[in-house]
Amino acid sequence: MHDNTNHTISLRKPTLELALAKWIRLAAAPLFGVLACLSLLTPSGGVACISTPAEFAFQDMGVMYLLMGLVHLPAWLTLIGHGLEREKTSQGIANNDAPA
Repeated sequence: MHDNTNHTISLRKPTLELALAKWIRLAAAPLFGVLACLSLLTPSGGVACISTPAEFAFQDMGVMYLLMGLVHLPAWLTLIGHGLEREKTSQGIANNDAPA
């Protein structure tokens, strides 16, 4: 039997879950950056992967953390882009209000 219900996407107010997801998404890139630095700069390498031998963990973990940081970077670029867009809009409004 076919269900004829309307499957529309409702525009909801932001919830606590969405706010937390946004902040967690923003926290990922700096966290992976710190892990990459720790992994590449410590003599044992592999900060989070202690069970692997140091000679294997040194390069692999640092590269993995760098790649994960790059994957999560668009969240920051979007945030910066929205901030610059708002700044341009507010400056445009301020310039239009000035007497000629």
